[in-house]
Amino acid sequence: MKQSYTEQMIDPKTNDNKKKVLMYYSYGNKIGGPLTYINTIINSPLKEKYEFVTCYQNKAPGGWDGEMLKEMTDRIKAEKPEIVHIHGAQSEGFYGVLAAKKAGVKKIVMTIHGFAFDDSNCKGVKHFLYKNIVEPYSIRNSDNVYCVCEYASKRDIVKKNAGKRSFGYIHNCVPQLHIKENRESIRSRLNINENDVVFCISGRVTKEKGFDILEKVVKGLREAEETNFKLMVLGDGPYSKTFKENLKKEVEKGQVILVGQTNQVADYLAASDVFIFPSYHENLSIALLEAGASGLPAIVANVGGNPEIIKNNETGFVIDGFEYEKYLEKVKFFLNNPDDRISMGIKVKKDITDRFSLELMCGKIDEVYKL
Repeated sequence: MKQSYTEQMIDPKTNDNKKKVLMYYSYGNKIGGPLTYINTIINSPLKEKYEFVTCYQNKAPGGWDGEMLKEMTDRIKAEKPEIVHIHGAQSEGFYGVLAAKKAGVKKIVMTIHGFAFDDSNCKGVKHFLYKNIVEPYSIRNSDNVYCVCEYASKRDIVKKNAGKRSFGYIHNCVPQLHIKENRESIRSRLNINENDVVFCISGRVTKEKGFDILEKVVKGLREAEETNFKLMVLGDGPYSKTFKENLKKEVEKGQVILVGQTNQVADYLAASDVFIFPSYHENLSIALLEAGASGLPAIVANVGGNPEIIKNNETGFVIDGFEYEKYLEKVKFFLNNPDDRISMGIKVKKDITDRFSLELMCGKIDEVYKL
């Protein structure tokens, strides 16, 4: 009988001499998708075959920082890894590649989680530098490059600068979800009634994630006198204060629930009914994968890797454009069609679990390390 990939990983015959892989990223205390991704790899079956160590540069200088480069080079030299695996093509990509090369590392792998120049706050000279110098250099000087979604792998910046060194894409897997507080307990604590339909969004509270669209959706539901709607926000960010002020009435009434930053994401997802994600740009969202694995159908923007996760009209709705009326229409659909909401939730849980497994991701990463 053929061994599964996980069984091959733990076969003692295959892991006598572990290669050391240094995971390079900025800000080891940062909460977000890339750090979740790194920790998932480090604690995966791959640890039976590779020795993982981490190196965080802990700042993202806006200009040249020779002192930091020397520090990162020295830290990499001290570890003596066979592979440096850099997560991001931005500041961490630029300095990570330079430091790895100066340290004499033979193989540099880069995972592209996104691009700085996509951010609407990246403007002027900064936008020009990231788009034309920093990120192209990072990609061009890595030995193997892969993206976390098919959409990103087809972008010109990747095709032009990675060329034959591109492995294409490796989808993120669903992180393990551990529920500590059950659905009934959370809904009771937050004064959510049995008939309330809870729409959830998880991530940084910024305009980039579509929170301005959500404001209009909530106000549209107020005008339509929809009373069984609740919005639960998991996360914090620069737009939090404005969001709270603009929806002051709904927050005071408990219709909009601002949970803030939490390590109980799985619990709050289990207490929700639908995930809503009107982000203006995205790669492959771990938050969206977590929601799907929790059985939440989703309303998402047709950007980046979102349509690679959600199948339109089957496991949720993929919205073209950013008009709030389109989101409002689908919110009303889920409010008024509980049978469809439940059946889509059952479908999305099975689909996400099948297509975004840890085993699939580990197998492909192992292929990249062997190249």
